[in-house]
Amino acid sequence: CGWIVCAMICGALKWRPSIYITGASGSGKSWLLDNILAPLVGPIALQVQSKTSEAGIRQTLNSDALPVIFDEFEREDSAAAARVQGVLDLMRQASSESDKKILKGTQQQTVARSFRMRSCFAFSSINVGVAYAADESRLSVLSLAPPKPGDADGQEAFRLLAAEAARLVTPAYAAGLLARSVGLLATIRDNA
Repeated sequence: CGWIVCAMICGALKWRPSIYITGASGSGKSWLLDNILAPLVGPIALQVQSKTSEAGIRQTLNSDALPVIFDEFEREDSAAAARVQGVLDLMRQASSESDKKILKGTQQQTVARSFRMRSCFAFSSINVGVAYAADESRLSVLSLAPPKPGDADGQEAFRLLAAEAARLVTPAYAAGLLARSVGLLATIRDNA
């Protein structure tokens, strides 16, 4: 819940948290993304998946302070591992407020492009693909347990949760949460 609020106002924060949702197949990662994160943050977020690269995210965001929701963030092979690490490097650079920029050369070699990253990231995958302490310290890992076969109480609890989410998580609620978060920015900054 805290990540959702921070993601909505990520550009105004001095520190931008990121989350990593993980769990076995069938644990509810996609349900959480599709029914909670996407309806609340998705309208203002960059939502990407699997083969997306650091350069693609950086160039799409340019210098916009938008949250990034990245599904299927898996390290299946060496190419995927390199792509994942590039995105984690970008998340690391985006986590704290700084006047420093990312500079990238262009093919014309006349002027470099500059980027300022100010995004909160939400990653989702079966396996946590974090290799370095510098990345790990900037992420909260949220592990989902798969449902137990034949667990009628657990299935009923999930049915009630899903019904409550469907009732509560509406476009009007998302807009109200965004307005409230923006309205409280002065309070947040005073206490940071």
